[in-house]
Amino acid sequence: MTTSSQNFPSASSFARPFVAGVVAAVSLAGGAVALGQANADSAREAAAMTGMEVPEWKLSELALPDDIFTFARVRYLNGGKWTTDFPGSDLHLSFRLHQLTSLDVNPDPALVELTDASLSDYPMLYMANPHHGGNNWWSMSDAFDLSEDEGQKLRNYLLNGGFLWIDDFWGRDMWEHFQEVIKKRVFPKREPVLLDFSHPIFHNIFELDKIPQVPSHNAWDNTEYAGTAEKTYEPTEGEDEEYLEVPRFMAYYDDDGRMCMLVDLNNDIADGWEEEGYATWFFNAFSEKYCFPMAINVLFYVMTN
Repeated sequence: MTTSSQNFPSASSFARPFVAGVVAAVSLAGGAVALGQANADSAREAAAMTGMEVPEWKLSELALPDDIFTFARVRYLNGGKWTTDFPGSDLHLSFRLHQLTSLDVNPDPALVELTDASLSDYPMLYMANPHHGGNNWWSMSDAFDLSEDEGQKLRNYLLNGGFLWIDDFWGRDMWEHFQEVIKKRVFPKREPVLLDFSHPIFHNIFELDKIPQVPSHNAWDNTEYAGTAEKTYEPTEGEDEEYLEVPRFMAYYDDDGRMCMLVDLNNDIADGWEEEGYATWFFNAFSEKYCFPMAINVLFYVMTN
């Protein structure tokens, strides 16, 4: 895929079409993945199972196959909750990329397994909620793990130019468990690097005012903070509040110093994609200000590095 800064919006051009688009565009219904959606072959098929309205657009007739960007979510096979924010986040982000950039964006986001032969067709993969199990409301399944085959295929993908973004990630226990899986199955000798705010991924297209932190839209329902952006972390059972309050973007690099994996610890960036129509305050505070800009910054960084 050929990419330059001309494919992406400037910060000054972002707000007006984006805010207007929320009123004019079809809004996707949020909510949990319905029974059977997890077996769908794509986000659009999963949405159709519940009658969810989704935005429609067509690829340019001049678009070449290698120039089409397809958002690809990883359907991992062991534990965790890969379906978090699915399918709405995938469809919303794809629509916003189509709307706000000059990229040719596939209207049908993909679902991929790490053992798929087509993995290398996607320059960027997205993974959600590889949690450590337990009794929290968001972890109603076993702990995330990768098989030996999945780990080998992911390592080959990452070391041959691929990129993986891991999101919806809360607390020290979840982070330590994820590191154990990566060390065991993917990168035995590579260590993650903490990104500071000077890193270009926070500034390259949209100049963010801080390292973003985004909670789920309803994280503070039934509390005094409901309907406000005063609290930006998610309360997580058994986790230290001071640790949760600090967002951390952790990166893994290949032998050439290219970032090949990004983990946004203490964040749920995709909830701002899925739930952009939840409430005006949530859209203004998170979706418009951080979630979509961060996605565009990450994509631009991946395509130009």
